[in-house]
Amino acid sequence: CPRARARAAALMTAALGLWAGTARAQYAVGTADVTFSDAARGGRAVPVDLYYPATAAGAGQPVAQPPAGSGFAAIAFGHGFQMPAGAYAWVAGKLAAIGCVVAVPRTGGELFPSHAQFAQDLAFTARTLRDAGADAASPFHGRMGSRTLVMGHSMGGGSSLLAAAGDPSLTAVAAFAAAETNPAAIAAAAARGR
Repeated sequence: CPRARARAAALMTAALGLWAGTARAQYAVGTADVTFSDAARGGRAVPVDLYYPATAAGAGQPVAQPPAGSGFAAIAFGHGFQMPAGAYAWVAGKLAAIGCVVAVPRTGGELFPSHAQFAQDLAFTARTLRDAGADAASPFHGRMGSRTLVMGHSMGGGSSLLAAAGDPSLTAVAAFAAAETNPAAIAAAAARGR
């Protein structure tokens, strides 16, 4: 239902905007197709759809400046089972418009995906975005804050719980209709809550 989706999007955007410290900000949304390489996992390629606050809307636009004294929040968003990353462009775009840098990994789309591997992709992606703020070669240099979130829908929600349980450097986790995973997302959520 379009009205329910609009209400859910408004509520989620407001809540995450408060968490990110950018609830009143409004940015143009830039996009990019990026592949990160995880050296700790043998150079595993993690292709992502990237959405970020930009100086103008569109692909490859320059990254906007965050408000003085703060930086943009890093968010890795996990897609649902057999859902393409592009299906979440509406969520990622709304979050980028309020000052978050959002990556939606395109891994985990297999018929029998490894939830543990997808969770590692989410954690790695969120850390990579956050750490880009300290990389002089990155377009995000000097623009990223310390707030780092993993979130997702369905399989991505369950995998975000696994990611958060396995990586204490992540500052927040959010899940929408989280699916149970293998290993168990329920156990991971209980462990993270301690």
